[in-house]
Amino acid sequence: MKQGIVIAGDKHTIDYYINLCEVLGMKAYDCHGCEHCGINDYQGLVVAGEGDLEPSDLECTEWNLLASYVKQDKPVLGICKGMQMINRMLGGTMDAHLSTVGLHRSKDVHSGNVDPDQRHMTIALKDSFMEKLYGIRFPVNSAHRQGLDQLGKGLEAIQFAEDRVVEGIQHRSLPILGVQWHPERMEHGERLVNYWIHHFPKIV
Repeated sequence: MKQGIVIAGDKHTIDYYINLCEVLGMKAYDCHGCEHCGINDYQGLVVAGEGDLEPSDLECTEWNLLASYVKQDKPVLGICKGMQMINRMLGGTMDAHLSTVGLHRSKDVHSGNVDPDQRHMTIALKDSFMEKLYGIRFPVNSAHRQGLDQLGKGLEAIQFAEDRVVEGIQHRSLPILGVQWHPERMEHGERLVNYWIHHFPKIV
């Protein structure tokens, strides 16, 4: 098994995670450049994606990798769509059209001249790892119009937007974390990735 983690998701964000992980002392690999990204190849998986969760996402490379890592109880970090995929894989459901989408997604998201992110306040669950990293109340960035509805088996919400939309999750017994926001585009986003890398013995 290679020492390191594999990054699966949008190609334009993968380099960020590879560089950040290596700065934090962990070798990372782009799943698109791997000949074999099976369960025995890497110590952990980051699933990072953007856009809506579509039926086709349940058959893609990221989905198959996620299924393998979850089945073997290996560490997983889900970012944005990656968090939604974790929830769906564990039997959870989605709110396909948030009634408060304006809080989570810029109206100018399709404009190339405008930051697609919406900045908004969130609240961390008291005594959760999220509170320890960022405090009870802290702002995040997001660009989504869907959200988690019913949580998947074993998952618990540890961070919420002010409209109660779930912004962060963790599994009660498996090494699985997820956030709806984008640490690759947020100040101090490396705190989350660093915590995930060093929290689970199976990685380090």
